[in-house]
Amino acid sequence: MANAHLSTFTNKNIIITGGNGGIGRAIALEFLHAGARVIILGRNHLKGVETLKMLQPHGDAMFASVDLGESEEIVRFLAGISTTHPQIDVLVNCAGAGESRGGSVKVFVDGQTRADIDERWDYLAASNLQSAYLMSALTAPRMPDGAAIVNISSTASIHGNYGLYGTFKAGLDGLTRSLAVELAPRNIRVNAISPGWIQTANTLPDAEDEGQANWAANTSLLRRMGQPHEIADATLFLASEKASFVTGTVLTVDGGLSIIDPTTESWRDVK
Repeated sequence: MANAHLSTFTNKNIIITGGNGGIGRAIALEFLHAGARVIILGRNHLKGVETLKMLQPHGDAMFASVDLGESEEIVRFLAGISTTHPQIDVLVNCAGAGESRGGSVKVFVDGQTRADIDERWDYLAASNLQSAYLMSALTAPRMPDGAAIVNISSTASIHGNYGLYGTFKAGLDGLTRSLAVELAPRNIRVNAISPGWIQTANTLPDAEDEGQANWAANTSLLRRMGQPHEIADATLFLASEKASFVTGTVLTVDGGLSIIDPTTESWRDVK
């Protein structure tokens, strides 16, 4: 549970995109524990309903199925909650999507067509960057003085082996800085979190595969994968008054993953 000293968020309205699974779900739960009213957005209606059943015992939660890559759907959603949620105090852009062996151009794939290239760009751009841009641009007019936006990025933004996923997460880092500048006159802070390898349903190693288990243990200097609640705790900090002088930053929460290189191996077993 989030630390109470960060902020209670009592009666604050929080929107979390991609809140119907993994990291987004953990963020929603922590905000509920802190007294907030939470709206989770996602395209998958079934996952949204399942998540809502899990969240509602913990507080005031609702789910809306919205295609976050389409501005018209976002405008329609915001209009629909204008009476019940006239202002948005915190926006968490957690929606995102990757792909297996997600190269930028997939030069190693025979027979890929121009349509394949276009489709991959459009899908990953909409999920990882465009959704955050549209949500921020369209929600900001409803945000009061002292509001906050937190974007969930990735350490993939600094590596060259994550293809378009890493490309658009790097764009999200840039968007974070640009929005921080543009929204500062209204005292709206904008920050991002860059998670490392976090244990979710999509990344959980096979318990019977020793090789996978060993690999998972080496995804950070701390010899373990991160947990969703550790990203949620960082999110609540950046959204809280405890971070009132923090804006335009990308907070890395990766257990040291991004500073690992071959020279670190000799230190791993030092006691």
